[in-house]
Amino acid sequence: MMLRRVAEGREKRVEILGSQGWVRIASLASRLPALNSIDQSDAVAILALSADIRDQLVRTARDVAPTAAEAQVVLPFAPCSFRDFMLYETHAVDAARGFVRRYMPATARIAGAYEVVTGRTFPPLKPHALWYRQPIYYFGNHLTFAVDGENISRHIPARSITSSNSASCLHILYAMLPPRRRKAP
Repeated sequence: MMLRRVAEGREKRVEILGSQGWVRIASLASRLPALNSIDQSDAVAILALSADIRDQLVRTARDVAPTAAEAQVVLPFAPCSFRDFMLYETHAVDAARGFVRRYMPATARIAGAYEVVTGRTFPPLKPHALWYRQPIYYFGNHLTFAVDGENISRHIPARSITSSNSASCLHILYAMLPPRRRKAP
């Protein structure tokens, strides 16, 4: 069963892939009364249906003509929060390795040589004991998720681009460059 969630104007709906194309789940509700008891715009609710009802849904979608209108594909569900955990030791070590490589190149060469000679991880790159009891995590902005092909704009305040303070704008852009690519303004 392949599902997708699409938006047409302000309306969001879930569609299932039938034999001839994408079919609106709502158009199958008359044939499958079990669909009337759930939010048909929620892909997670559809996946939570029993296996029998999901099988009936797939069989029914094969016999229905596809949706004529093309709509914009959106996220399959609306996330309520976003938390990223650093759960694996290799992730923590690789993050430390990348940090050292970027900001401490001399130390990175020493660590690399140590790892080549010994075949073990450079000890300062390993997480401390507290990490094993309380892994690192952070809250992200759940409203920033985007789907493949979605246009993402970068907001630059209009006042920073005016001609009266173009020098300030250049200094801001200069500060945004990585240290290796900076050249004196």
